[in-house]
Amino acid sequence: MFMQAVVIEVYLDQLLVIDLDTRQDVIVNTLASRQFRPGYVVNIWYDGIMTNSIPPQINALQITVDQSNVFPPAPPVRPCPPNVCLPNIRPPFIWPPILFPPVVRPPVRPPVGRPPVRPPVVPPPRPPVGRPPVRPPAGPPPRPPVGPPPRPPVGPPPRPPVGPPPRPPETSCGPPPRPPVGPPPRPPVGPPPRPPVGPPPRPPVGPPPRPPVGPPPRPPVGPPPRPPVGPPPRPPVGRPPVRPPAGRPPNPPGRPR
Repeated sequence: MFMQAVVIEVYLDQLLVIDLDTRQDVIVNTLASRQFRPGYVVNIWYDGIMTNSIPPQINALQITVDQSNVFPPAPPVRPCPPNVCLPNIRPPFIWPPILFPPVVRPPVRPPVGRPPVRPPVVPPPRPPVGRPPVRPPAGPPPRPPVGPPPRPPVGPPPRPPVGPPPRPPETSCGPPPRPPVGPPPRPPVGPPPRPPVGPPPRPPVGPPPRPPVGPPPRPPVGPPPRPPVGPPPRPPVGRPPVRPPAGRPPNPPGRPR
């Protein structure tokens, strides 16, 4: 196959060229890479195989220089005295535009499997039904009373009423019962009873009494005792003998000792 390109860079056994038909960078593998310079327009014959690398590569069979499109070399710089010769200004070299192939991406496949579970839809809360709450009165809060606190009443306390107490209402016939006449009963005279002197009684020292060891006592075996047979004894017949008490007789009542 045939390709016309412009040499961009020269490497060892390789040339980096730009295809004038597709505006694409191509690496050309050739053993005669040292014979070319950047800017040469070359005609390349290759075997028609181009790799899929970036940039693609080809194996050249023959490369020739297109003499009609070779850029002229720069003229040699001649020495001149200062402030006499104008500087040699070479026009800038404009490289051909580089067009990159479009990037083709594979289509996105849809997800395989069940769709994601959506959260349950919760309705918004309903407003309360009924009268709205009573709002507090608008405005600043009430101020506390200004001034000293109230003074207590000055003077002696009120005296109790003088005179007999009021009589209760008569509910039964007759005058009410009179209170007892005389002085009230006096309290007992003398010192109060003293508490017991001495330490309090001590608790019993020693282990508590043990319960009896062994089986409980058995009831008597056999028939119950028989009552005495025969008539009961007779009481003594006659008066009992009266004996005076031993010692001094007691004084009769009403007589001083």
